[in-house]
Parts: sequence; structure tokens; C-alpha cells
Amino acid sequence: MKIAVLGGLGLQGRAAIADLVASADVEEVVCVDTAPDGAARLGGLTDPARVRFVVPEGAIAPVLANVLSGVDAAIDLLPQPLMREAVQAAIATRTPLVTTNYGKTIADLAPAAQKAGVSIMTECGLDPGIDLVLYARAARQFDAITAIDSYCGGIPEPTAMAKPLCYKVSWNFDMVLMSQNRDSVLVENGQRVEVPAGCQHDNPFIHQIEVEELGRLEAFPNGDAPHYAGMLAAAKGLQRSGRYSLRWPGWSAFWAPLKELGFLSEDKIPGVGASPREFLGRLLGPQLQYSADERDLCVM
Repeated sequence: MKIAVLGGLGLQGRAAIADLVASADVEEVVCVDTAPDGAARLGGLTDPARVRFVVPEGAIAPVLANVLSGVDAAIDLLPQPLMREAVQAAIATRTPLVTTNYGKTIADLAPAAQKAGVSIMTECGLDPGIDLVLYARAARQFDAITAIDSYCGGIPEPTAMAKPLCYKVSWNFDMVLMSQNRDSVLVENGQRVEVPAGCQHDNPFIHQIEVEELGRLEAFPNGDAPHYAGMLAAAKGLQRSGRYSLRWPGWSAFWAPLKELGFLSEDKIPGVGASPREFLGRLLGPQLQYSADERDLCVM
């Protein structure tokens, strides 16, 4: 098989390429990324000689179409704003594609994908992804589910915490910031409860949970719980459900006032050319990188 990894030089992309190179079923891996030093970035992880690098210049759409026309399948790990172009290229070339991003933003492309006879699998990451597999697995063990909560987070090990955020970048930091501006929906006492993005870090549903060997972690709403719970036949009488992100305590207290002051706004600042969120990403992202001897933890 020939597999393309779109956005192949990020944290997730490099891991995906290493796994693909190690597979006896994969004869060629095509890495599409704007970074020009692909071989150096993969050094120590896998054999770069087994990877063909494509560095897009100019418009991304024709590059994606050209690459996908020559492979058997694609893994989309591009930033979320480029997801639509990746899916459109997959449909145009009839190339199966898997993406880690939420499917709602490209749901309108489903008829075109069906007409082309191509499979587009969305939400195949950690969260959403593995958590949804666990949802379904758990649901099969019960006749009826009245409460189901999902908790997931990527956090630094205790010795790697950098105050005041106690956080370091395990994935695309710009996407981390975008997820801090997301509406959430929960189920409480059988009723749908909406938490607008502006209240994401200041609402009565923020709480702490105890995690063995780690201690207490902070949970805040971050997702549409009834959308996923509603897919479970056993959850028709659901009374409580929430999807929560996990961080070390203090996360919401840090972001609530910044959000109120507009630091997560998507609106461009006149004369600056960037939004406050984009500025924060460029300012904080480089400061929140792991050193070689530090580890990140996945808690689910």
C-alpha cells in the first residue's frame, strides 16, 4: 500500500509515519507538510529514506489532489481549517481518508462522498476517537444507561508542569486555544443544558476528579455529550452526561479572566494583522514545549 500522511511532521504525524514505515503492508509513505526539513524531523524515529516528502508551495488544494491521486489511502492530520480541502481532494480522487477532526464542519460533503463511493472517516483520534470506541464497548455491557461521562486530557507529568498553566504542548497549540472557545452541551436531570463558549471556564459543571497515582485533576465541559450518547441504544433514558477535558487544577481560573478580556477572540486586531488568539498561540506555544527528558501523560 501507498499511504499519504497530510501534516506528517507534527507530533501526531511523525508518530503515524513511524508506525507506517514499520508496517510490512506499506511500501511507500508520502509526507505532506510545509516544513522543509522533513528528514531531520524524523531522525531517530524512523528511516527517512522510506518516506517521500512533499512540501506544498502556494495553494494547498492542487497539491493534495496530486498526492492523493497516487496513493491508496490518506491520514489527515492537518490543522482543522484545512480539513475541508483535504476531504474535497479525497472525494475528487476517490481516495479513502481518515481524519482526527470533528465531522460536523464537513457533514455537507457526505452526499458527494457517497456519490464518489469513497469512505471518509472522521473523529478517529484520541478525543474524539478512542473515547467513542470505549463508549460503544461500555454500552454493550448494559441493558440501560442513565449516566455516562467522558473525561480525557493530555497533560505533563508532575515534574514537567510549568506554572501558571501547568501545561505543555502535546498537540497543535493553536487547536488547544480554539478548543477553549467551544460551546458545550450536557445532560442534567434528563434535560439538555447548553454551556456557551464564553462560560466554558466559569460554570457550575467544572469539577475535580481523583485519578489514581496522579491525584486531583480539573474537569471542564468541552463537547456535545448528547450528540454522542444519543447514538447508544441503551442510553435512551439518559439522565446525566458530559464530555470533559482534563487539566491540572487552576486551568479554568487562568483562562476565565483572559477570555472575558478578549484574549481568545478570533477577531483581527486593526493594524496588527492577527487575532488575540493567534497572538497568544505564537507567544505561548514556544514557551510550552517539552524538553527531551520530559513526558506527557494521557488520562482517559
